[in-house]
This record gives sequence, C-alpha cells and structure tokens, in this order.
Amino acid sequence: MARWADFHPDVLAHVAGCPEPLLNQELARAATAFFVRTKLWTAWLEPMATAGNLVSYALEPPEDAEIVALRKATLNGEVLPLASYRLVAKNPERLRSGARALLGAEAATVTLLAVQPPKSTLEVEAVLTVAANAQGLPDPLAARFREAIVAGARARLHRIPGPLLQPEAARLAQAEFEHALDAEQARGWLGRIGQVPRARVAWC
Repeated sequence: MARWADFHPDVLAHVAGCPEPLLNQELARAATAFFVRTKLWTAWLEPMATAGNLVSYALEPPEDAEIVALRKATLNGEVLPLASYRLVAKNPERLRSGARALLGAEAATVTLLAVQPPKSTLEVEAVLTVAANAQGLPDPLAARFREAIVAGARARLHRIPGPLLQPEAARLAQAEFEHALDAEQARGWLGRIGQVPRARVAWC
C-alpha cells in the first residue's frame, strides 16, 4: 500500500507550505475523481455463499475502496446477466431479455431474481474508487497513476482561497490532469489496466 505521504514530495514541490492533512484530503479527492471518471480500477470482490431464502446480498469493497459500479457477476462460475433497478423501472421488458440479477442502489447490493440453492457461489467484479477516509492506494495503482493524481491534487490546492491560491497554476495543473484522464481512458479501450487479479476461491 502506497500512503498519501509517499505523494507529498511531488505535490510540495509546487505547493510549498501546504499542511499535511490538507494534502492528504486533496490527494484522496483527486484519486477518487480519477478512478470514477476512468473506471480503470476493477477487482473481483470476495466470493459470497448463498443462504436459505435470501436473495439480496450486501457487497463489501476492499479496504480503502468504494464501489462505483458493477461489471460482471457469476453464479457457480456461470455468467449472471445483470440489470439495474433504474433501467428496469424505465423499461420492464429488460427483465425478459435474460437478466437474472438486479443491482441495488449505489451498487451496494445485488439481488438475485430467484432463490438459489444454499452455498451456491456468487461472485461480483466491481469498478472501484478511493474511499473518503482512504489512507492511500494499492502499490500498482499508485505507481501507474501517480503523476495524474498529483496533478489533480495540485489543481485542487491552487484553487483554495488564501496563501495557496494560484489560478494560473491551478489551470495548468487541471489541464495536465484532464490530459492524463483522456490518455488513460483511451488506453482503457485496449486493456483493463487497473484490474486487480481475481482471487482464488478457497473450498472448505
């Protein structure tokens, strides 16, 4: 795990005298914006075992992460077609197109459309971003997206009224951040750069 303190030297080279708590706050906010917009951080969540008559399951993101959206789901290794409550409400015919699970509000839950046998294995691949209280980023993501996140933090810091305010520096840093976003989104079409390898299922 790369801590926000690991990013401080790169930011302080442009924003001298910034308090550490504020640095951490704006680094986290820049990272959150980056991953929400690019959707490059994905991971398979911990497998869940179905139980009894339960059809709705809460989704638990990894430490220091929040779920932005869901990409895929499987049930006992077979693809589980997904639909969202919002889209189904607008077009009920979507349920007849093969959807077997519905995404809950804010991607916090997944609901199966039929009760499954106990101990069936439900797995979900999620798009993630940085949690508000995150202390840093996984090392591979920090290394790959460091410059973009630093640029985003600099842009945010230079827009704060007071001794850090520098509108022109904020504009240039924001342009650098947007350029990095565009470049990474383009690369995303060629491969899932931020994907975390799928965890192995441990069978008891």
